[in-house]
Amino acid sequence: MKKNNFFLLLLLLCYSLNVYSQGASTNVEKYWRFRERLKNFLVTGNCFGCSVPAKDRTLNDVIEWSDATIHMGYYIGMLATENKVLQLYDQQQWALQQNVKDLFYALEAMNRLDRWAEYRWEEYEFGINHNGQPPPMSDLNGFFIRDDIPKNELFFNQLLNGKTVRELLNSSWFALPDGYHLSQAISAYTVGIDEGYGPREETIDQVIQLYIGLALVSKLIDPSIIYIDEKTHQPVHFMDGETSLLQEAKNISNRITGRIQQDAWKIVNPVMPGCTQGVCGNRSCLLGACGGGNATGLCFGFYRANCFIQQQGSGCNSDAQTDGNSLMWATTYRWQRLADQDFKVLTLAAIGSVWDGKTDNVLVNRCIESGAEHLPLLYNVLYDSNSELLPDAYYLQMLNEAWCTGNNGYEGPLQWRGQSRLLYGANTDPSVYQNHYSNIDYMIYLNLYILTHPSYLSGNYQAYLPGDLCNENII
Repeated sequence: MKKNNFFLLLLLLCYSLNVYSQGASTNVEKYWRFRERLKNFLVTGNCFGCSVPAKDRTLNDVIEWSDATIHMGYYIGMLATENKVLQLYDQQQWALQQNVKDLFYALEAMNRLDRWAEYRWEEYEFGINHNGQPPPMSDLNGFFIRDDIPKNELFFNQLLNGKTVRELLNSSWFALPDGYHLSQAISAYTVGIDEGYGPREETIDQVIQLYIGLALVSKLIDPSIIYIDEKTHQPVHFMDGETSLLQEAKNISNRITGRIQQDAWKIVNPVMPGCTQGVCGNRSCLLGACGGGNATGLCFGFYRANCFIQQQGSGCNSDAQTDGNSLMWATTYRWQRLADQDFKVLTLAAIGSVWDGKTDNVLVNRCIESGAEHLPLLYNVLYDSNSELLPDAYYLQMLNEAWCTGNNGYEGPLQWRGQSRLLYGANTDPSVYQNHYSNIDYMIYLNLYILTHPSYLSGNYQAYLPGDLCNENII
């Protein structure tokens, strides 16, 4: 009884901690709680829909994906930064092995969304039956769909290592509250088909946020790191034959960027005429069209971001369009906030150091208004910079306030009651939603902060096994 009372006291303390008194150790513990809890939102592996993080789960037994390749970019970045933190502070083999496995399958999921994109569009638009045959490798060409989650039981009943996807999505030691049992899977893939838009395609938004994850892999993952199968003890190959995680991130970025560049910096669906349509049903290739398929206005930023990922500095694969667009970046984009487009501009600038020695100043001056406080941290990690960031107290309050048992839409600090503060900034909506979120945003924030503030941990870091953190389950 005394033991249970002790654990209950710990749990209550977790809810009532003064946010200003929390230390690094508390935030690291929260990280590993959220890491285990992430099993509620994705299944690691190579089935359709696997290794693609969901945006939320709701009380009415729904798990939902939206803008999934944006969240893929954040997830890949989270894993890359986690790998670096583990390498620096706590080289426990179980944690490193799981990290490498997760990162391998996340990158392979991007390959799957690429290679199967044309087949899915041919099935939808022309009724072509491919009889379950995999697409040719030539379809691994840089054009991708946002997710490939089949509808409901087709998704949930897939088997991995003897367990269904539904079982695996409910296998976390940190289960969601009663009622979140999963009966419906909603995704941009199935909704797009049902609503007559077809499988949702990539747009400039998806590519830009995906660059974040690929850039962090390029910067932080050693080229020798490969995934070794736990059973065969043999290296596992990506579908293009590569084994190095770093090189595969480069391959993915080069395929995507190269395809857009060859189409005059437009995102073209090779099965359909015109540019990608986003949520608009409009395949116009005009600059600013709702479909999000025209990247000409941002092409210099795309080019510079891919140059960084390829580790080729600023001199890779420029063309007349990027050279011409560089003037817009040097003048208008540098000095003027571009309303709802500023988030895209600043993200590309942070990855590609578009304004060279002045990029850090621009990021700090404009990131809060754009809801992108992670970008100064990202820039400093990518460029080994010690630039002036937002005040430490700003980031520390943000990290300390994250809800101890996992952020959701109905309790805890208002700023964390949103789907992703990486995508939308701090939440300001006081409305109540019965949703639970993945906390990938918190995890990448903490890792970026640790990597830019070496003294934060005072040399102490521990990767926690879930059983060491589950006091509430003991109760």
